[in-house]
Amino acid sequence: MSLKPYLSLCLFAAVLLTLAALPAGAHSVVIFPGSSLESAIAAQHDDFLFDVGETGQFVVLGGHHFEYDWFNIDSQLDVKMQKPDGSVVSLASRNASSPYTHPISKEKSTLTYQVCSATFDQAGIYTIYTTYVEENGDTDSPKLMVYVGSDDTWTGWNNVIGLPAEIIPYTRTMNLRAGDVLNAKFIAGGSPVPEYTMIFSEPSRTEAQALASFDEIMKEFPTTDESIYLIYSKATSTNANGEYFTTLDEPGLWVSVARYTNENGHKDATTLIVPVMGTYDTFGPSYDPLGPSSGTETSSGSDNSSNANDKQSTPGFTALAVLGSIGLAGFIGTRFGRN
Repeated sequence: MSLKPYLSLCLFAAVLLTLAALPAGAHSVVIFPGSSLESAIAAQHDDFLFDVGETGQFVVLGGHHFEYDWFNIDSQLDVKMQKPDGSVVSLASRNASSPYTHPISKEKSTLTYQVCSATFDQAGIYTIYTTYVEENGDTDSPKLMVYVGSDDTWTGWNNVIGLPAEIIPYTRTMNLRAGDVLNAKFIAGGSPVPEYTMIFSEPSRTEAQALASFDEIMKEFPTTDESIYLIYSKATSTNANGEYFTTLDEPGLWVSVARYTNENGHKDATTLIVPVMGTYDTFGPSYDPLGPSSGTETSSGSDNSSNANDKQSTPGFTALAVLGSIGLAGFIGTRFGRN
């Protein structure tokens, strides 16, 4: 009797134990544009743009974004929106669910998340945010900005909301292109965090992209664990003023995740969500996710919303060993579990 399937299961269990022992990294709650899990995960640059009078929908869920490893948001969060004039409203929301298959373990489940609706009655930048409070007192405060009307009204992208933890961009988060640098500041409790506080940034992935990425890791780095885990999720740290820089290497939906342990011993986390375009000569690229690296761009004005094709990855770097470990387990499970 072949031992290969059992070896695969043992390795996957070891990965889970490693995951429990390591820092959470880019594990966080997020708010993505979309009306369902599928449309939110595939959101692109143009899904952050709205006209005055238009109504948008947004999905609140949590997980590890690059790995397509999502978890339930089953409590009713108070999702708020700050308008361009500074007024704040709570968004109408509903619970929703979708079938979900973990791309590595193949475990099937039903994922619960929250869908919110927002109507934009002014031109300018709207900030959508919430705070998720865990049972142990830790907090997680995602925020994103959407852009309404013409770009001459797009001011206030560096406003401070007053969340327990918050990333304040110095770089406008709209119209970023692959290769651009995001400059931002991490504050907690209203003050800059200490020097060398870690920030993790990574692109979000659909299920198909996650599987393709793990295969790519194994093809590029087949020999050592150390070389495998230096991929994709980018780790950087703050300076003495709480500021940091990170390069957005590829088009897609990017998250920057930061955590700080407050004076009460609780962790206050935050996530900044930004869209990244492909090149400087289009206003909303469309890519073949597994096609040639020189994929064609659509012309300006074409439909490049979340229904467009997703993008192929370009490797970045990380300090998270767990990414490579999960990729390795997925590779072995895929190759040996079928025998």
